[in-house]
Amino acid sequence: MPESEESIEKYLASGKLKGIGPATAAKMVQTFGKEIIPILKYEPEKLVCIKGITKAKAIEISQSFNENWDIWQIVGYLEKFGIGAQSAEAIYKKLGANTITQIEENPYILIDLSPRANFGQIDQMALKMGIDETNDKRIRSGIKYSLKLATNNGHCTVLYENLVQFVKELLRCFRRNARK
Repeated sequence: MPESEESIEKYLASGKLKGIGPATAAKMVQTFGKEIIPILKYEPEKLVCIKGITKAKAIEISQSFNENWDIWQIVGYLEKFGIGAQSAEAIYKKLGANTITQIEENPYILIDLSPRANFGQIDQMALKMGIDETNDKRIRSGIKYSLKLATNNGHCTVLYENLVQFVKELLRCFRRNARK
């Protein structure tokens, strides 16, 4: 789940939940802080203390929140990879119910699934998760990401030597080789 109050408010204000706009999301987080999550899930009647929320609206908001619970969990999980709520929802639509399991098995799939994915951030998380530096998925993803960056910069060709040097630096291969 998103952990900071700011990320919680962003998610609530995203328009994904029926009955909550940016102003209501801000009021909810200001009033309840991080406790807004269990309140939305289990105690929606507490929302009536916020101006403009009736008991019926509170129940409607809670139902919408609970219907989106899977996406909410994925938003929080992907936040540590630097991937926002909108991209998280798109990733969930592509990977389905086993999204988190698939990402844990291969965090580098996020490079293909999210156009704004940052290889460095994903790589850092993957290494913390125990992915080995010499893992094929890591190396292939680094090469693919490097080629993607080159095309994003308007290049339709890349010198082999430049690509190899960039990939080595991206994957920090030069440090490992320098130690030997």
